[in-house]
Amino acid sequence: MKVAAVVDARLDLKPLDQGERIILLSDEGTVQKIEPNPGYGFTHGGKEQAMEVILAMGADAVAVREQFLCPCTYNMSKGKLLYIHVSETNLEGLKSEYSKLAERAANDVDPSVYYEDPHAHDSPHVGHTSTNASFSV
Repeated sequence: MKVAAVVDARLDLKPLDQGERIILLSDEGTVQKIEPNPGYGFTHGGKEQAMEVILAMGADAVAVREQFLCPCTYNMSKGKLLYIHVSETNLEGLKSEYSKLAERAANDVDPSVYYEDPHAHDSPHVGHTSTNASFSV
Protein backbone atom coordinates (compact mmCIF):
# COMPACT_ATOMS: atom_id res chain seq x y z
CA MET A 1 0.00 0.00 0.00
CA LYS A 2 1.38 3.40 -1.00
CA VAL A 3 0.80 5.90 1.81
CA ALA A 4 1.03 9.68 1.42
CA ALA A 5 1.92 12.02 4.26
CA VAL A 6 2.48 15.76 4.48
CA VAL A 7 5.58 16.75 6.45
CA ASP A 8 7.44 19.87 7.52
CA ALA A 9 11.20 20.47 7.36
CA ARG A 10 11.71 18.43 10.55
CA LEU A 11 9.71 15.56 8.99
CA ASP A 12 6.85 15.97 11.46
CA LEU A 13 3.43 14.98 10.10
CA LYS A 14 1.29 18.04 9.36
CA PRO A 15 -2.17 18.97 8.04
CA LEU A 16 -2.31 19.23 4.26
CA ASP A 17 -1.62 22.97 4.12
CA GLN A 18 1.05 23.12 6.85
CA GLY A 19 3.86 20.92 5.54
CA GLU A 20 6.43 21.88 2.93
CA ARG A 21 6.61 18.43 1.31
CA ILE A 22 4.37 15.52 0.40
CA ILE A 23 5.99 12.14 0.90
CA LEU A 24 4.83 8.92 -0.74
CA LEU A 25 5.89 5.74 1.00
CA SER A 26 6.19 2.68 -1.23
CA ASP A 27 4.62 -0.71 -0.65
CA GLU A 28 7.70 -1.59 1.42
CA GLY A 29 7.53 1.55 3.59
CA THR A 30 10.47 3.34 1.98
CA VAL A 31 10.29 6.83 0.55
CA GLN A 32 9.25 6.48 -3.08
CA LYS A 33 8.53 10.12 -3.99
CA ILE A 34 8.96 13.56 -2.49
CA GLU A 35 7.00 16.45 -3.98
CA PRO A 36 6.88 20.11 -2.97
CA ASN A 37 3.53 20.98 -1.45
CA PRO A 38 1.90 23.68 -3.59
CA GLY A 39 -0.67 24.28 -0.84
CA TYR A 40 1.88 25.02 1.87
CA GLY A 41 1.11 28.26 3.67
CA PHE A 42 -2.22 28.98 1.99
CA THR A 43 -5.08 29.21 4.46
CA HIS A 44 -7.64 29.21 1.64
CA GLY A 45 -7.28 26.46 -0.94
CA GLY A 46 -4.01 25.06 0.39
CA LYS A 47 -5.42 21.74 1.50
CA GLU A 48 -7.12 21.27 -1.86
CA GLN A 49 -3.87 21.92 -3.73
CA ALA A 50 -2.06 19.37 -1.57
CA MET A 51 -4.80 16.78 -2.09
CA GLU A 52 -4.53 17.18 -5.87
CA VAL A 53 -0.83 16.26 -5.64
CA ILE A 54 -1.52 13.29 -3.34
CA LEU A 55 -4.09 11.92 -5.79
CA ALA A 56 -1.75 12.51 -8.75
CA MET A 57 1.11 10.71 -6.97
CA GLY A 58 -0.87 7.48 -7.03
CA ALA A 59 -1.31 7.10 -3.28
CA ASP A 60 -3.54 4.33 -2.00
CA ALA A 61 -3.97 5.95 1.41
CA VAL A 62 -3.22 9.12 3.32
CA ALA A 63 -2.03 9.48 6.92
CA VAL A 64 -4.43 11.68 8.91
CA ARG A 65 -5.16 13.03 12.37
CA GLU A 66 -7.64 15.59 13.67
CA GLN A 67 -8.03 18.59 11.33
CA PHE A 68 -5.53 17.25 8.75
CA LEU A 69 -8.20 17.44 6.02
CA CYS A 70 -11.09 19.81 5.34
CA PRO A 71 -14.58 18.97 4.07
CA CYS A 72 -13.54 19.67 0.48
CA THR A 73 -10.42 17.46 0.55
CA TYR A 74 -12.41 14.73 2.24
CA ASN A 75 -14.94 14.87 -0.62
CA MET A 76 -12.14 15.04 -3.22
CA SER A 77 -10.54 11.87 -1.87
CA LYS A 78 -13.51 9.80 -0.67
CA GLY A 79 -13.64 6.60 -2.70
CA LYS A 80 -10.19 7.27 -4.17
CA LEU A 81 -8.05 6.94 -1.05
CA LEU A 82 -8.11 5.01 2.19
CA TYR A 83 -7.56 6.97 5.40
CA ILE A 84 -5.12 5.89 8.07
CA HIS A 85 -5.72 7.60 11.39
CA VAL A 86 -2.23 7.75 12.88
CA SER A 87 -0.87 8.44 16.33
CA GLU A 88 2.68 8.73 15.01
CA THR A 89 3.90 12.31 14.93
CA ASN A 90 6.74 12.10 12.41
CA LEU A 91 7.86 10.30 9.27
CA GLU A 92 10.25 8.00 11.13
CA GLY A 93 7.43 6.83 13.39
CA LEU A 94 5.22 6.24 10.38
CA LYS A 95 7.94 4.24 8.64
CA SER A 96 8.67 2.16 11.75
CA GLU A 97 4.97 1.24 12.08
CA TYR A 98 4.49 0.74 8.35
CA SER A 99 3.70 -2.98 8.53
CA LYS A 100 0.72 -2.22 10.80
CA LEU A 101 -0.72 0.70 8.79
CA ALA A 102 -2.77 -1.45 6.42
CA GLU A 103 -4.71 -2.81 9.40
CA ARG A 104 -5.77 0.74 10.27
CA ALA A 105 -6.74 1.78 6.72
CA ALA A 106 -10.42 2.67 6.40
CA ASN A 107 -12.79 3.91 3.73
CA ASP A 108 -14.06 6.62 6.05
CA VAL A 109 -12.87 8.73 8.97
CA ASP A 110 -14.28 10.42 12.01
CA PRO A 111 -15.49 13.95 11.15
CA SER A 112 -12.81 15.34 13.50
CA VAL A 113 -10.28 14.62 10.73
CA TYR A 114 -11.93 17.10 8.36
CA TYR A 115 -13.65 19.45 10.83
CA GLU A 116 -12.71 23.09 10.40
CA ASP A 117 -12.97 25.68 13.14
CA PRO A 118 -15.08 28.44 11.57
CA HIS A 119 -12.89 31.08 13.27
CA ALA A 120 -9.52 29.55 12.38
CA HIS A 121 -9.07 31.70 9.28
CA ASP A 122 -10.31 35.06 10.59
CA SER A 123 -7.01 36.82 9.96
CA PRO A 124 -6.15 37.47 6.32
CA HIS A 125 -3.24 35.58 4.83
CA VAL A 126 -1.04 37.14 2.20
CA GLY A 127 0.34 34.68 -0.30
CA HIS A 128 2.55 31.70 0.02
CA THR A 129 5.17 31.29 2.71
CA SER A 130 8.18 29.58 1.22
CA THR A 131 11.09 28.01 2.96
CA ASN A 132 14.61 27.21 1.92
CA ALA A 133 14.84 24.44 4.48
CA SER A 134 16.92 21.53 3.32
CA PHE A 135 15.15 18.23 3.12
CA SER A 136 16.62 14.85 3.86
CA VAL A 137 14.69 11.64 4.45
